[in-house]
Amino acid sequence: MKVKFLLKHSMLLAALVAGTSAYAATFTVDGINYEPITETTCRVAETLYELENKDIVIPETVTDGDVTYTVTEIGAKAFYSYNTVNNDITSVKLPETITKIGDSAFDNNMNIKEFTIPAACTEIGTQAFFNTRITNMTVLGPVKSIGSSAFASTVFTSIVFPEGLETVGDFVFGNQKSLVEIEFPSTVKSFGYYAFSNCSSVEKFVCKAATPPSVGILLFTKGTTATLYVPKGSKDAYAAATGWSSFPTIEEIEPTGVEAVDAEGVKVVANGGVINVAGAEGDVEVYNAAGQLLYKGADEAISVPAKGITIVKVGGKAVKVAL
Repeated sequence: MKVKFLLKHSMLLAALVAGTSAYAATFTVDGINYEPITETTCRVAETLYELENKDIVIPETVTDGDVTYTVTEIGAKAFYSYNTVNNDITSVKLPETITKIGDSAFDNNMNIKEFTIPAACTEIGTQAFFNTRITNMTVLGPVKSIGSSAFASTVFTSIVFPEGLETVGDFVFGNQKSLVEIEFPSTVKSFGYYAFSNCSSVEKFVCKAATPPSVGILLFTKGTTATLYVPKGSKDAYAAATGWSSFPTIEEIEPTGVEAVDAEGVKVVANGGVINVAGAEGDVEVYNAAGQLLYKGADEAISVPAKGITIVKVGGKAVKVAL
């Protein structure tokens, strides 16, 4: 009986080891390293040498031998810049299948200027974009968690997080001295320690959560002159809440603003005067509230000259967003 027990567990251990090794081997496609996660999915693995193509496009699927994998993650330190290695990458386009951007995935990249986080992405790792020079950061989907220092020492001036975000880690925007406007959705529940440490340029801080999210000690290490905008009826609660009472001015807003709409697989997000469209097939039409056509074309990022209610026709449906 004892022999059978040992044999059974030895076979189980061997199977686990075999399974682990099957998923551990990396492979390379078009100069990018990939690492299997499961039998059908993989992540972009650490790629440490200089790439010939400086405009990176990660495909939805890659094939190794006779196995095709769906790319679902950008792994830890995938494009981390060691001195000059990877520092000359000029653009990165991620597929809609990405659900996670790992720790230090784009850490220290200096030449990427625009970046779009796909609609399916729900997790941004620690220091994912630390010390980058991205000037236009767009978040299309319901990212649920943001790791510590994910956007620390960056240079973009505004960012909007769609509904779905719940936790913001420690020092997420630490030493970010260019940020002027930021908006958090009604779903946000907590901010870590000094999420805006040494972040002195913020002028407009919007938090749509009706109940003040918890804050680890303070949001700003040196105080702030920013105006805090909160939902109507929530001003007194924020004024009395730890971490929020330090705002010198708190104003209430109506429950309007940036909206994210999913129309049959097409994601539409309004972000700081720009409408971002992902997954559309064919032309996108944009109208103002009076019915005047403002734009028609296939661009993924559409600049709109005026703020207010805007109608976007895409994917056979019309959706309304507020700029």
